[in-house]
Amino acid sequence: MDENPEFSVVHASLNRIKKKKEQQRYAEEQKIVKMNFNEEPCSGEKMSGMLAQLQLEELKETREKQQQREKEHIRYVEALRAQVQEKMQLYNITLPPLCCCGPNFWDAHPDTCANNCIFYKNHRAYHRALHSVISSSDISEGNSTLRSAIHNFASAHRRALKNL
Repeated sequence: MDENPEFSVVHASLNRIKKKKEQQRYAEEQKIVKMNFNEEPCSGEKMSGMLAQLQLEELKETREKQQQREKEHIRYVEALRAQVQEKMQLYNITLPPLCCCGPNFWDAHPDTCANNCIFYKNHRAYHRALHSVISSSDISEGNSTLRSAIHNFASAHRRALKNL
C-alpha cells in the first residue's frame, strides 16, 4: 500500500508536536506536584482564613452581578420609555402630566421629581399612577405595536418595583 509522501511528512510533524506538548504538560504537572509537596499542611486558622476569603470573594461577585443586572434593567426601562414616548408622538397621543414637576407626562419620575412631590423617591406610587393612566388611556386597536410597547413599559416598571 503506497502512502502519500506529503501525508507521512504531515503525520510525522503532528506526532512531534503531540510529543512536545505532552512533555510540557508532564513537566508542568510535576512542578505543581513538587510545589504542593513542599508546602506545609494548612493549619486550622489558615484554612478558616482561606475559607473566609473565599466567602468574601463570592459575596463580592454576587453583589457585582446584582449591580450589573440592575444597571441593565434600568437601561432596558429607559429604552422602553423612549420607545413608548416616540410611538405616542407618532400617533399624536398625549397623556396628562402625572404631577406638577414637569409640563408633560414624561417629566414625572421618582428620581427626578421635587422633594415635596408625591412621587419623590416613591416608586410604588409612581407605578400605580403610571399603570392607572396607561390602563385608562384610549389606544385604538390599530396601534397594536404601541399597545404592546406600553404594556412592556408598564411590566418593566412592575418588575423594577419588585426588585426595590
